[in-house]
Amino acid sequence: SYPQLGPNFLAGVELAFAQLDQRIGGRPLRLVVEEIGVGLAFAEQKARKLLSADMVDVAVGLLPVNLAAALQPIFAAQQVCLL
Repeated sequence: SYPQLGPNFLAGVELAFAQLDQRIGGRPLRLVVEEIGVGLAFAEQKARKLLSADMVDVAVGLLPVNLAAALQPIFAAQQVCLL
């Protein structure tokens, strides 16, 4: 329905990172971009990759509310905030 929503969201996040000079609280910021595709199984796989391989501290994304609710326990178990 909104083909530019994802790219525009990412551009906004990249702009915010640039304005923070790629640092927050003295710590360097690293942006990890993952497209989750369609379906809970694929989204869970990507979430687990973000948590284990990429070791993210915070996850921010555009998700349907039902998918975000399904992924929330995975992030909560690792004490990582999902926004």
